[in-house]
Amino acid sequence: MKKKEIEKQRLIGKQLMIVDLIHEENDSNTRFSFVSKDDLSKWSRIEKEEIIKLVNTCAYMDDFTMQCNAAKDLAYHKDGSVGSNAYLFYLSTYRRFWYFALMLIDKDSIDGYSHKNAQKNYEEYMKKHQEYPVDEGMANAEFFKNVLEHYVRWFVDCFNNALEDGYDWDVVTRMARIDLSQERFKVLEQI
Repeated sequence: MKKKEIEKQRLIGKQLMIVDLIHEENDSNTRFSFVSKDDLSKWSRIEKEEIIKLVNTCAYMDDFTMQCNAAKDLAYHKDGSVGSNAYLFYLSTYRRFWYFALMLIDKDSIDGYSHKNAQKNYEEYMKKHQEYPVDEGMANAEFFKNVLEHYVRWFVDCFNNALEDGYDWDVVTRMARIDLSQERFKVLEQI
């Protein structure tokens, strides 16, 4: 292995370690971290600015953050549902279906999946959030399909942004906490 390749692999290893540490800290019940960006920089010998960039990228690649941001974008910018309960409906849908949308659905199967799950999704939402009702039209299969497609596109954009920032594929998938192959990602880009 050439020296440049060895250095690249070391950097990827350090980034993976930091991402794992960030996830561990986020998953802990303390909600308080004793690890500072200065400590991370010192331990990994990565510049503090790069640590900050890594932490920020990891933050927007978090599944819940992506779901919240995609729901907000759809509710307030795409369909104009300001003041309605659409945001909560979209977020609830993404929380329930994000993994299936990313790992199982493709351009050919999304219609069938939407017809099968649209009404069920609406009923589960209404049962769980009776105090925040949404229009019955949200049980429509085409509407459900559009909601899922929006999340997939949001995920693809976030993923591509992280790759464009120079992070390795393995680092970005670890940030997103999903074991996603490059072939599967190409399928998602077509949705």
